[in-house]
Amino acid sequence: MLKGWVELSFEDGRTIRVEEGDSMFIPGHVRHNETNAAMDIEILEVSVPADMGTKACDAPAGMAA
Repeated sequence: MLKGWVELSFEDGRTIRVEEGDSMFIPGHVRHNETNAAMDIEILEVSVPADMGTKACDAPAGMAA
């Protein structure tokens, strides 16, 4: 995370907050959703392989859509 912060919810029910200076690895095929973010967010994302896409999905159980 280069600037700001982002909150991510995962299909196993975990929610984490990644803040400026943090890094993380999300294995392939782990479903997750950005649920909140700072207004001035800057992220460097590296994906290997780079064949990826975003698919619309329902909000996780217990979360407002």
